[in-house]
Amino acid sequence: MKRITIVVPTKKGERWKLSVSGKHRAKGRATATTLLTLLQRSLSASTKREKTSVKVKYDKGHINESLASYNPKEQLWAAACFLEDYIYKATFNKIEREYLKGV
Repeated sequence: MKRITIVVPTKKGERWKLSVSGKHRAKGRATATTLLTLLQRSLSASTKREKTSVKVKYDKGHINESLASYNPKEQLWAAACFLEDYIYKATFNKIEREYLKGV
């Protein structure tokens, strides 16, 4: 099972980090919206479907983790829900429409 890990910056000037188990380098992004765009592209480009969960690490040790799923739309939806306070409303609505199409 793969795990997508998103680390929320705790200090001013830090970058958002996205890492996928199996890949060693975490990719840094300036905003949560650009991070979700990167995640959406990588999930849609992936041809091999594995069970994957989304884990978001906040400050002070708080963590949210989704159930594992084969569906990339479900994984993106979980990430958007966890990061709802950090992304633009339009981005959240776009991801929500895409997810609800597949349900």
